[in-house]
Amino acid sequence: MIQTLTLAIPSSDWMTSNQRLHWAEKARRTRAVRLMAAWAARRQGLAPMRCPVHVTVTVQPRTKIRFDPGNVSPISKAALDGLTDAKIWPDDSAQFVIGPDHRAGQPDPELRPGWHRIIIDIEEINQ
Repeated sequence: MIQTLTLAIPSSDWMTSNQRLHWAEKARRTRAVRLMAAWAARRQGLAPMRCPVHVTVTVQPRTKIRFDPGNVSPISKAALDGLTDAKIWPDDSAQFVIGPDHRAGQPDPELRPGWHRIIIDIEEINQ
């Protein structure tokens, strides 16, 4: 089974590995994305998964730009913590979650300026 969570994140909450944010601002953004992911998982009807799962995070830009999708790891980590809060899996440790693997998605010109989108695909691994 594969489930998908789509998150639109405003620039005010966006983080990358290249930013040098004050610890309090980083904590605020992390908390915001974590809460956003937990609520979105409930709103989008995600169900608890049988673990282990493989997670792929696709970063979808607004325009065709060159970027490193791995730099969104602070966002994906906060989002995975939110999925733990939403009880999609017991914990986001390596015992339950493999990844996330970061990918570059196709540009979406319909994405509002100042917003970023990530698409989280969660796939159960049959063992």
